[in-house]
Amino acid sequence: MRKSIPTILALCLLVGCAGRPAKPSPAASTPAPSEKPLITQSRVFFPDTVGDFELYQKYVYPDAPDGVQLTYTSKTLPSAKLDIFVFALGRGPADQAVKMGDQRMRGEVQAATKAGLYQNLQFIDDADFQISPADGKPLTGRRLRMTLMDAGHEMVSAGYMFYKQLYLVEVRITALAAAGGTLTQVGDDAARTLVPLIHLQNQGGCQDITVSWDTKDPKGLVDALSKSLEQTKSDGCPAPKEQQTQPGSEEDMEVITYKPEDWQR
Repeated sequence: MRKSIPTILALCLLVGCAGRPAKPSPAASTPAPSEKPLITQSRVFFPDTVGDFELYQKYVYPDAPDGVQLTYTSKTLPSAKLDIFVFALGRGPADQAVKMGDQRMRGEVQAATKAGLYQNLQFIDDADFQISPADGKPLTGRRLRMTLMDAGHEMVSAGYMFYKQLYLVEVRITALAAAGGTLTQVGDDAARTLVPLIHLQNQGGCQDITVSWDTKDPKGLVDALSKSLEQTKSDGCPAPKEQQTQPGSEEDMEVITYKPEDWQR
C-alpha cells in the first residue's frame, strides 16, 4: 500500500524509498558501456475510463526508473485507494520477474511497518493470480492480501504484481476493514480489467534483432529470425522504422525517457 502521491516523498525519507518502485534490475539486462541501453524511451498507454474504473490522477516520477503512478476510482468501492505502478525491470524469465516483484511488494509493506507507519501487519495469503487479456495469452502474476492498522484504523489491502513488456505492473488497493471481501473483489476486478489495457511501446536496444544459428542449417536462420522478431514484439519493442502508436479514443499516455546510466545502476 504505497501512500498517495503527495505523501510518497515523506515515506521515502522515513524508510529509504521502500515505498517507491524498483530501479531497472542490472541482473535482468545490463548493457556494456558501448552498447545501446535496453530502453531509451517508453510510451506507457493506459485506459481513462473502463467498466467500474475511472482514472483520477497520473504521475510520472522525476527519476525515470521509478516509472508512472496511476490512481483510479471505483464505483463499487469509492473509498478505496487504488493505485497502479508501472516501472521498468528489464528482460528475463517472466516467473522470476514476478517473483522478484512480489518479494519487493512484501518487503515494502514490512519496511513501512518497521518504520512505524503501520501496525499489526498480517499477511493473509500470497498466491498466483491469472488474468486473460484480449489477445488470448494468459498472464500469470501474484496476489498478496493483508490486514494492518494505519493511523489507528483497521485496514484491508491487496497487492497484485505482473510482468509485461519489460515492465512490472503493480496494483495496490486499500480500504477500511469494513469493506471486507468487497476489497478483494474490487481488486481482482481492477487487475483483470486494467492491467490487460496497460501496454508499452519501447525504444532502445530491445529493438535490435539478433540471431544465432548453425550455418549448415538454412532453416535454422529462419527459425532464429522468427524467434528474435517474436521476442521484440513481446517486449513491446517495434522495429525502429515503425511509426509510433498514438493513444486511442479511450486511453491516455505518458512518456518515460531514460538516461544511459539508468541501466547501469
